[in-house]
Amino acid sequence: MSVNGSTNPSEHESDSSAPEAFDRLLKQVAELREYVTYFVSAKTDSARLLVQQVLMWVALGLVGVIAICSVVATVVVLLLTGLAEGLTVVFDGRVWLGNIVAGLLTLAILGLGSFIWVRKWRKSSQMRTVQRYEQQQLEQQAAFGRSVAERAADLQK
Repeated sequence: MSVNGSTNPSEHESDSSAPEAFDRLLKQVAELREYVTYFVSAKTDSARLLVQQVLMWVALGLVGVIAICSVVATVVVLLLTGLAEGLTVVFDGRVWLGNIVAGLLTLAILGLGSFIWVRKWRKSSQMRTVQRYEQQQLEQQAAFGRSVAERAADLQK
């Protein structure tokens, strides 16, 4: 010990032998290994819990979608049944005629709606494509002084 009460590191090293230092090192390595194993185990369990929670929410979402689809299907059946029964009254109790007319009306409405939707979708898609090419030609004009359309017209002259 020195005068001020602290120990000199070289004095401390000379007190312990090499086998004792090696034993201490082995204990510290074993302790570190245990801590690493604990950490990896905790991270693995955390990831497993996250996967379980995600799967639970996916399952709940699927149940919700199935429930909503079932409700919509039930509503459609009730509406079409009511329409068919109403038409049966109009056709003097001829159930078959009420069912046929209700089915044909439903198919006609679905067909017309689908036709209108497809036309609008194709028209908007075509407009977006034309706008994209016009924008690209404007960029070409700014970058090169002419666009692909002008270059093609020059080549055809």
